[in-house]
Amino acid sequence: MCLHVAHDCNLRCKYCFASTGDFGQGRKIMPPEIAKKAIDFVIARSGVRHNIEVDFFGGEPLMAWDTVTQTVDYARSLEEKYNKKFRFTITTNGLLLDEDKRKYINENMDNCVLSLDGRREVNDEFRKTVAGTGSYDTIVPKFKALVDERDPNLDYYARGTFTSHNLDFAEDVLSIADAGFDRLSVEPVTADPGCGYDLTEDDLPKIEAEYDRLTDIMLERKKEGKPFTFFHFMVDLDQGPCVVKRLRGCGAGYEYVAVTPDGDIYPCHQFVGKDEFKQGSVLDQSFNMDIAQKFAGMNIYSRPKCQKCWAKFYCSGGCSAANYNMNHDMNDSYDLGCEMERKRLECAIYLKAMDKICANQSK
Repeated sequence: MCLHVAHDCNLRCKYCFASTGDFGQGRKIMPPEIAKKAIDFVIARSGVRHNIEVDFFGGEPLMAWDTVTQTVDYARSLEEKYNKKFRFTITTNGLLLDEDKRKYINENMDNCVLSLDGRREVNDEFRKTVAGTGSYDTIVPKFKALVDERDPNLDYYARGTFTSHNLDFAEDVLSIADAGFDRLSVEPVTADPGCGYDLTEDDLPKIEAEYDRLTDIMLERKKEGKPFTFFHFMVDLDQGPCVVKRLRGCGAGYEYVAVTPDGDIYPCHQFVGKDEFKQGSVLDQSFNMDIAQKFAGMNIYSRPKCQKCWAKFYCSGGCSAANYNMNHDMNDSYDLGCEMERKRLECAIYLKAMDKICANQSK
């Protein structure tokens, strides 16, 4: 479950798919009472499933800190009674991080996503405060302190976005790594066509060349004893996800839902605000199974463009939200997204092959 505890943000990122934090629904904070009803909903709907993941999302969830902490306490209080185990994740821009919040996150969040776009000039072009100033110099020391204090066995990653303004995004990956973050991702922007920083088919040769360059850089860094992981190159080629996940993907709408500050339920965070996809409300525990079944019925065989694609069992048909946003049809795959995914998989396979070659040579 993705809990939108804040439809508000203290940044005004130019490329924000969520309309700078309010998802087009007005700026608001989720009351703790609604968050607790969301926990009740996921417990009731999860059946015999033991493990439940709750992601604190926004906007900026640190703006709803009381809701975050009360939700964690409430969920923990119900684990033994209902035989559940909650795993919590939080995504933050870091502006409100302080010593107490860092400690709490490191003690209670199994994963932490830190929003950072790379080089100072790139980050500050797009990730500006409400006052219009850059955010890099404020957030990087706070993120570094959180990571330095974090148990190395707990997950985190620094997550950035690249646009048509920084197609040399390997430099941003390196900047994040050199700032002290060895688990990271820099992902393609989701933006309306023609906005001025969206990605187009004309950008594809540069993007593919940059993924190749990043692959070479990662190999060289590993030789130098300074390795880092890049989320989109982390592919398990030996086992990977189960067959169902390979066929159907992320589970949006039937295994995964997003809940707004008002308690409304949507298939995922990228569908929030699209009324035709509203599935119900945690206030009355309603849930539209017809929409859930529609999402569950989509897979690599329901998407025509997937039929002859060699990568279909690793991307599982791509992102339904991206398909809908770009093509107004969840089964019509977003072509540029598919091309980038295939390229990332090629790089991942190459890195795996080089690892095995190096391992054999060292024997």
